[in-house]
Amino acid sequence: MPRISLRGLFFTLLSISGLIYLVHFYGMVQRSQVDRLVNKVSQIKLPWNITYTLGDSFRNSEMTLENHQRQQAVRDAMTHAWKGYTEYAFGSDELEPISHSSNNRWGGWAITLVDSLDTLKLMEMDAEYTEAKEHLRGIDFSKTPMGFRTQVFEMTIRALGGLLGAYELDDDPMILEKARQ
Repeated sequence: MPRISLRGLFFTLLSISGLIYLVHFYGMVQRSQVDRLVNKVSQIKLPWNITYTLGDSFRNSEMTLENHQRQQAVRDAMTHAWKGYTEYAFGSDELEPISHSSNNRWGGWAITLVDSLDTLKLMEMDAEYTEAKEHLRGIDFSKTPMGFRTQVFEMTIRALGGLLGAYELDDDPMILEKARQ
């Protein structure tokens, strides 16, 4: 059985619960993606006994036209946002959309890119995911600019959460190594 650290489990369960919420109430994520994550987590040996099941109403519900339109609207919004980031700020921490420029307020670690990895993978934006992952290879999280300070919580959910989420979906050891940095 696969084993996972408690931190990895926490971020995975947090991601899954968010995805289940989106699918159940809005139909924004493909059910097969949620099923893959749930199946992966269900194979993990935990030190305590937790039972979680998706009800038949969730598994057997049909994708309505309204839900499909919502799903497409979310995909279109992500595509638009990613295009803006890659055009004006790729490799920088944040896009400044009004000025069409960028900033590196998060240490110059391309935090938007790192935070978006799992979303790109889940939305099956494969070319964009591959490009982002290639850029990730060149980031050294062990080095920061002189005097750099950040909020630990924000960096944890954006950098560590993005990396662990992407690792759970991709199983690429390079991503896990970046999370360890």
